[in-house]
Amino acid sequence: MKKLINFAGLSLLWIVFVSWVLIIDPRPLLAEEAEQKAKVFEAKVISVIDGDTIILESGQKVRYIGIDAPESYLPKMGVSHFYGKEPWEHNKKLVEGKKVSVELDVQEKDPEGRLLAYVYVGDIFVNAELVKQGQAVAARYPPNTKHQDLFEKLELTAKKKKLGIWGIKSPQAKKGKEYPGKSFEGVVKEVIDGDTIVLQSGQKVRYIGIDAPETKSPPKKGRYYGKESYKLNKKLVEGKRVRLELEEQKMDFEGRLLAHVFLGDLFVGAKLVKEGQALVATFPPNIKYEELFIKMEKEARENKRGLWSEE
Repeated sequence: MKKLINFAGLSLLWIVFVSWVLIIDPRPLLAEEAEQKAKVFEAKVISVIDGDTIILESGQKVRYIGIDAPESYLPKMGVSHFYGKEPWEHNKKLVEGKKVSVELDVQEKDPEGRLLAYVYVGDIFVNAELVKQGQAVAARYPPNTKHQDLFEKLELTAKKKKLGIWGIKSPQAKKGKEYPGKSFEGVVKEVIDGDTIVLQSGQKVRYIGIDAPETKSPPKKGRYYGKESYKLNKKLVEGKRVRLELEEQKMDFEGRLLAHVFLGDLFVGAKLVKEGQALVATFPPNIKYEELFIKMEKEARENKRGLWSEE
């Protein structure tokens, strides 16, 4: 009995001691609170790479979530993707040299090690502002979809008002003169990912109007759903003769041919979107099949296929 009383007494003393420690030393609670707040932090922007990518004072590259601006503007070279300079300048005016709030979502980094984030300058939501002004398009990639409905609503408004990219009719690209026709045939030598292939001629081809997760072999924390998109594209076209249909802008900044790819009666880009292996990403002036792609993506989302299965 005496031993039981002593044990009970020691237990009571231990409870009192632990409670006292938590009151006097709040470090365990503060650590938990810090972890919860780690999804949002402040930082200074030292450089703007393009319309959707910046560099923080720490050296960390940040890619804006949920939007896509024309790929690159390199001021030292004076070259640009179609409408690449304007989004770069707009983003630069909004954030360069300023302190911003950086908000993360479910997936924090892409395969290139860039932080994926929503960025704010005071009351301005930068991601949303760029879409609102027609300087970027909405680009939904699960699982980072917290503000996607807003981006898509703003894009529709920008289209109606013909703002930014939606008001431009003529492309700036000067390359592609070696492809004077609107279509030709070629054999697919290699599939790079869900929206890019290489022909036997060595010419890289980027599918028009769609965007698939970039890498075929993402790391453990890599971009969502890249491997699956790559596998379907590979199954559809690798080693096969395809027909390539061109539009007004024939080449992108990286020298890739921009084309719609057909295998017999199968429209490869539309198939990838329909199966949820890619999403709609149209950029003027190449918008011929935009309505079809939107219809296919809607069907994929409603049926929770591919990218949309775990949204």
